Order: sequence, then C-alpha cells, then structure tokens
Amino acid sequence: MKFARLIWKNALRNKRRSLLTAFSLSASLFLLTTLRTVLFELQAVSAAPQSDLRLVTRHAVAFTNPLPIYYLDRIKRIPGVREVIPGTWFGGIYIDQNNFFGQFTVDPEKAFVVFPEFQLPALRLEDRRPHHAHGHELSCGSGTRDCGGLHFD
Repeated sequence: MKFARLIWKNALRNKRRSLLTAFSLSASLFLLTTLRTVLFELQAVSAAPQSDLRLVTRHAVAFTNPLPIYYLDRIKRIPGVREVIPGTWFGGIYIDQNNFFGQFTVDPEKAFVVFPEFQLPALRLEDRRPHHAHGHELSCGSGTRDCGGLHFD
C-alpha cells in the first residue's frame, strides 16, 4: 500500500511530465489499434464468391482515364484469364453541384458472369435496360445496396 501512495505522489510532482506521458501512451495505443484494424481489414476475405480470383486493372494516372480498348484482347490472351469486362467511370450531377454521384458503366451481359453475386429478380435483363441507341447501359450509384432491382449483399 505504501508503494501505491509513493507512485501517486511522484506522478503528481511534475504535472507536465505526467500529462506528456499519458498523452504519448494514449497516442501510441491509438496508432497501434488503428494500424492493426487497417491490416486486419485489408487481409480479410471477402464474402463474395470468387472475389479472390478477380483482378482490377486501371489507368496509371487515375481511374477516370479509360484504358485503351485494345487492352481487352491483350488481357484476354493471358493464360488463366476467363473473362474481361471494361468499366468506365463518369460523374453525374443531379440538379446542382451538391448532388454529385459517381457511376461505373459495364457490359450487362458480362457483369453477371464476372460478378455472380449480382442478382436480378424475375424480370429479364432486357427489361431492365434503358432504351438508348447502344442498348448497353446499366449503372448503379455508388454506395447503394438496392439499385434498379440489383441486390448487393
């Protein structure tokens, strides 16, 4: 009991040193916990089937810059590649600048082959497609779990 009292008195003798010690201990514990959490989440296995078999390739400058279209054939010729699906990012604004949303467009027929976790209800894919000149537009907003009948689990 006399040691606890001695430690307490000595800790209160120099308050600046005690505060700096407590701050350094709390900062180091915070950094340790944050780094362990980040490493754990980066190494966590995804719940999506076959997600560990997917590889995403993007432009060296930014993902908003598309890769040249001839890369599709070059990537398809690599041994072990089953399917290649191009994706294009474009930004959208709804009414004003505060309502920004990012979109990725993909080929709808290949999207369900590469991403088997995407599910459509009883309606056919052709019924979900917008009536545009190209007929290959199907997009969902970022952060949505239910988008036009697509369910992301």
